Amino acid sequence: MGKLLFLLCIFIQISCSSSSRLEKEKNSFSDVDKKNLETLRERVKIAESLFDLVGCQKKGKINLKNKNAQRIELAAYMEAEKLGGNFLSELKKQSRKENPSGETIFSQGELIHLIEAEVYSCK
Repeated sequence: MGKLLFLLCIFIQISCSSSSRLEKEKNSFSDVDKKNLETLRERVKIAESLFDLVGCQKKGKINLKNKNAQRIELAAYMEAEKLGGNFLSELKKQSRKENPSGETIFSQGELIHLIEAEVYSCK
């Protein structure tokens, strides 16, 4: 009986540690992702004022949410490029705690990052 309990404890410990490792790998931001973000920032600019958008054509709007702040920024630039735009306007970034099961005094929920912008194509 003691060996069975010991094996059960080992199994629980291994399963918990492997799931947290997978979560860390999922949310990690590699060097390749950093280089992709840098090149996308060079191709897709952020409009400082409305005068930057004179003669531009609106391609669409992006509205994303993710748990990883760096990943959401990369996804926003990739989505803008996919829409055929090279300028982001009215860029709004925010973070909030979100718990779909409801908040209690013991847990406030997970941190979710939101990004919203309009995509323009300028020559």
